[in-house]
Amino acid sequence: MFATINKGVPNYVKVELDTGIMIRECASDRAKLITEIQEIKSSFEQEMIKTMGFDKYRGYFFRDLRILTSYKTAESTLHISPLSFLTRLKNILGVDNDSLDFNDLELKNQLLERLEVLRKMKTPSELQNEFPLIYKDYLTSRITYDQMKKIGANPAYSNHMNYQWHMYNSFGFDTRLSSFIEKQYEMYRSFIVRRQFVEGYCNRTPLDLSKFTGLDKEKFEFYVAHRYLETAKEAKDFQTIQNCVYYLMTYFRESKNYDISIKIYNGKKITYRKLLNDFKKLLGNFKGLKPIDEDRSKFEGYHIKHVINHLNKYYGNMVNWYIIPDSPIFSTSLGQTTVIGRERNALSKEEKDRRIMKRMGLYNQKVDLYENSGYVLKIFGWNEFNGYICYIYPNGKIIMDKLFEDYIRCTPAREEAIYSIDALDFDEMSKKNKQQLMKSEKARRMYHAGDWEGRVKSIIEEAGTEESKEAVRKLELRFKTKKSNS
Repeated sequence: MFATINKGVPNYVKVELDTGIMIRECASDRAKLITEIQEIKSSFEQEMIKTMGFDKYRGYFFRDLRILTSYKTAESTLHISPLSFLTRLKNILGVDNDSLDFNDLELKNQLLERLEVLRKMKTPSELQNEFPLIYKDYLTSRITYDQMKKIGANPAYSNHMNYQWHMYNSFGFDTRLSSFIEKQYEMYRSFIVRRQFVEGYCNRTPLDLSKFTGLDKEKFEFYVAHRYLETAKEAKDFQTIQNCVYYLMTYFRESKNYDISIKIYNGKKITYRKLLNDFKKLLGNFKGLKPIDEDRSKFEGYHIKHVINHLNKYYGNMVNWYIIPDSPIFSTSLGQTTVIGRERNALSKEEKDRRIMKRMGLYNQKVDLYENSGYVLKIFGWNEFNGYICYIYPNGKIIMDKLFEDYIRCTPAREEAIYSIDALDFDEMSKKNKQQLMKSEKARRMYHAGDWEGRVKSIIEEAGTEESKEAVRKLELRFKTKKSNS
């Protein structure tokens, strides 16, 4: 399970996981998983009751788990999410503030202001109108009091000698409205002023993933990937989206179960196909995203500064090019059911079919040539070079050809130029845009005409200089990418 949440470049994104969905959709043994989560919940609540001094915490403020990544070690761990506490507290006191920041002074003051309003409640109807959830507790207080009197419980005891009355008092209950409100005021004030203790405990207390024996690993990974994608969709800053992409790139490369699906809220079904398509849309909507996929083991023990240095060192120079292992997103083989793209409506069906078959034929020629050409690295173009693939050869030669019109739509490219450059010039050339590349004397330009395959093969088969061969070896070493990954 540890590997489930430790995928790709360390992402430093807080990802919330709903325990209800985990139990319903991700269990291999539901009864066992319920018990395991219940034990986590009970232990957490006991700690919070010690901190807050009230048993109201029992059964009310726990729901979600959270993935956190350490800035010091780059390791992701699972925690109890403190957000359920803050969300429920705002709901109970009727505070309309979207903030989920435990250090937000404005939110704190709004919560305290609502407490002063609570303190002024004089009648049950006022309480019901202003604080309906606390009013329900008042009704429960009266009903519980009557029930305990019937069984002969003694209200004079509030300790272990009379557990029922101890619990009654620790929930801030009383049948007298004025006393009930004073006790509720004291309880919720404790919750507000000690709210940061909740977040602190949650963040510094990782859960032992080995104890989640009732989880189905594949379904849990799929749910985690879904939550990363939703977090990216909801994010307001670009870096959070980029961090989510790091996890998702590795997930889609590693995942082999294409039939997997889960249901989330309101019975909405999330399939592998939908998750993948939504991820493609995300990449298409944010052209500056870097689809980098690296194994998490490379970052073991890294501080966040070292992670950033690594990315800058190995990917900083490659403005438009990224090494990406094979995955369903960037596959170089197309099924017969793939949508090839739309042609203008003015064309006849026969002409559309002819053009599509022409493009598909050229695409197949390219794949047959390059995938059997003995390259050592395959680098995908991005931004202006979306659709291009660089094939790097042991002799120090690099062939750049456009296989796709667009990776996201998996549309075969029309006839585009082929570029040949030397590995010695790769870092320099990778920074250039397409116009600059076309004008550069260091890039040889060819077209898919005549014996274009023969011309490409002759470049691939050149002897190459020792200097160029060494440049390729350095590229291989830099990215630690083996031929088997291509």
